Amino acid sequence: MVKKLLKEIKNRDNNYNRALRVSRMNREPLHIEPKQYGTDNAKWVRELRRLKMRERRKPQRVEELRTSQARKTPMFKQIQRRPSKKRQQDRARQFIYGLRVARDRNA
Repeated sequence: MVKKLLKEIKNRDNNYNRALRVSRMNREPLHIEPKQYGTDNAKWVRELRRLKMRERRKPQRVEELRTSQARKTPMFKQIQRRPSKKRQQDRARQFIYGLRVARDRNA
């Protein structure tokens, strides 16, 4: 199991690096003069961010992430379903109001 996960991670890294290399080659000419060879950090950061966002937008990847999250943290769903503080307060108010109405009816 661990070997398989490590292999997947390695493949993902290789694919990511290949995508970086290809996209960079597409943008820059192949006859590169030595002074142009290094790209400044901002360009790389922008490129990495763009690729990460593109990776994130893939529907299959999103689904995989969802399922893996669900497997990892079954408690997470229960925590998410818990009503917000405001909703809890509203319910409490409605409950108290209902008690008052019932009391007034009986009196």
